[in-house]
Amino acid sequence: MKRTFAFLAAGLMGIALTAQAQSPFNTGPYVGLHVGSTLSETTVTPVGAIGTGTFDLRPTGPAFGGLLGFNLRMGGLGLGIEGELNKTKLDSTTNTVVGGSITETTLSLDKGSRIRGRLGFVTGSTFFFFAAGASNADSKLKVESLNSPGNNAESTAKLKGKNWGVGFDYAIGEGSVEQKFIVRVEYIADKYDAHTYDIASSNPFFVNRQIDEIKSNTLRAAFTYKFF
Repeated sequence: MKRTFAFLAAGLMGIALTAQAQSPFNTGPYVGLHVGSTLSETTVTPVGAIGTGTFDLRPTGPAFGGLLGFNLRMGGLGLGIEGELNKTKLDSTTNTVVGGSITETTLSLDKGSRIRGRLGFVTGSTFFFFAAGASNADSKLKVESLNSPGNNAESTAKLKGKNWGVGFDYAIGEGSVEQKFIVRVEYIADKYDAHTYDIASSNPFFVNRQIDEIKSNTLRAAFTYKFF
């Protein structure tokens, strides 16, 4: 009887190992490209301007870049770490009255990066995952007086924050060769820390601008190639 149970256990283990060996999501590194669209929002406050309230900006636009990661497979469980570089073109402009002057304010988010951990489960050719980590983005806030064209100022800052997201990877084709190519769809939420842009030091005509947390929502697709 003991021999029978041992034989069955060995057989089940062999089946499990064979299934894992044929899986497109085994342990190993991968590289890829991603492209998507991002919608952001924040509130701007002119610092020290009398009689001036807050206003909203919503930088929106495309986001694309490259990524590099590593998967660790443990049975049906998948773990991983992933880093990425992003190029974005997110801009938002609005006109407000600040200190008696009609002012055009533009907030732009340019290139950035993320590092994330991933956790999920593998079923067949699909890996469903949750991800979270740290983010940063290069930003610029520019102001211009519409009452005196050409009178402007700007300030830049590297914003830091955190991110989380959900998505799935799907292996294309069948067999160990074809399934080295993975298609991904995912949603990512970023939250960047509040910041005060030093506008006044470059042009005393303007006051500084403080932004609240920037909340960004990204929906994107990715195409990756795995080296295992």
